[in-house]
Amino acid sequence: RARDMGFDVDAYHGTDADILRFDPSKEFRGAGVSVAFDPINAAGYGSTVMPLKVKSADLFNITRNKDVKKLVDAVKSYHADNLKKSAYADDGQQNFYPYSLDQVLNGIKAGKSNFLELPEVTDILKKLGFKGHIGREGPFSQAKIFDPQNIRSRFAKFDPAKADSADLLA
Repeated sequence: RARDMGFDVDAYHGTDADILRFDPSKEFRGAGVSVAFDPINAAGYGSTVMPLKVKSADLFNITRNKDVKKLVDAVKSYHADNLKKSAYADDGQQNFYPYSLDQVLNGIKAGKSNFLELPEVTDILKKLGFKGHIGREGPFSQAKIFDPQNIRSRFAKFDPAKADSADLLA
């Protein structure tokens, strides 16, 4: 049932909290819920490693060239639109503070995941229809899932009637 509902990838979340549903506002870095694809990586974030299933459809992948091109084009467009609306123009830092437009574009092209967590870039990814993003943290692949309804415990019921729930056991 999990696969039929789109929950097709194993993931892990390291925490010291008792979690029944994720609250993306409690994340300390970037919008969404952080998950790792390796339990050893997740263990670095807390004493409890939660085994999860996530929906991989519509996740931006920083290693996929077509995704990177789409994001780079959208970031350029976003920047140009905001400069037109601005009462002043600068080197782009007003849009991506403390980074310039070139730093953001070059970081994304170089596969640096930290640029995906900038609020403006997250908003752009959402507008492009992505449900989260997959990036790298050192040797590990990790994801940021924007909406908790796309995450379930591996022990969930996977009840189709509760497909829109953010409850980990739904």
